[in-house]
Amino acid sequence: MTIRRSLTAIGLVAAVGVSSATWAQQATTPKRKTGTPTLEGILQTLQDNLDAYHHGIPSFLCDERAVSKMAPLLITSPYVASRSQNTVTDSTFRVKRTTNADGYTILTESRDIKSVNGHAAEGEEISGPAIFSGAFSGGPVIVSLSQTACMSYKLRPLRANKPNDPYIVEFASKPANERPDNCVLTEDGAGLVVVDPATMQVTHLEFKVPNHTIFAGGKTANGRDVPPTKGSWVASINYASVVLEGKTFWLTKTLDAKMTGGRGPSVWSFNAKYSNYHKLEVTSRIVPASEGVAP
Repeated sequence: MTIRRSLTAIGLVAAVGVSSATWAQQATTPKRKTGTPTLEGILQTLQDNLDAYHHGIPSFLCDERAVSKMAPLLITSPYVASRSQNTVTDSTFRVKRTTNADGYTILTESRDIKSVNGHAAEGEEISGPAIFSGAFSGGPVIVSLSQTACMSYKLRPLRANKPNDPYIVEFASKPANERPDNCVLTEDGAGLVVVDPATMQVTHLEFKVPNHTIFAGGKTANGRDVPPTKGSWVASINYASVVLEGKTFWLTKTLDAKMTGGRGPSVWSFNAKYSNYHKLEVTSRIVPASEGVAP
């Protein structure tokens, strides 16, 4: 998952490679077992959900309405206020499923922008001020058996008189020197997921990276060292059930991300809503020779 400001990339989380799990879940997995739930049991169920999704999700498309903003954290003058930006885009959002040579699922995201700030688009691409990408190839995988080497997990205590309360699993990054290279979240962060006890599906994810590297730093033209620029990044995703090919999947409904920092400092945000999901159909036809291009 990545959110970036216009023209300058801001990597807010490591690129997520989709192997045996991705952010969405297939809702045909077993429902809650009887008895007191355990952290280990919940993690196993979430892993099973992710594996089932991996084997079942088709390519799909949906409608995306995104609001991208950038504003100085402190408005000290009309000039500073004039630096604020606000872009609203309506797009057809596509996720195409392919399988690599190792049998792993790869989800490729793309957009066809239909309008920008209420005006018909003419081949534009979303260029900012902030963009969030990768939400369809990472997410609740952060709370699964595949990430136990990267994260510490804790199940919030359950109330005995509230059996229908959702399960809340908190997570936090393990020390950097203990984390392997395949962690979804490569920086120090923490958050939680909310699991519906009736379906055992993740309905909400949120996390925070308090000391995110906005700019990596480097050297100026005259060789002077420039230290990294740090900032805070928070994000949350809500999921809802969607039926594709007669199967139910839990896919992104809303997405909110915000980063604060940089010189100034400034606040970048990206808020999106997704709806009207459909399987992506690919059609083709044979063109008779008589319709071909004349030499």
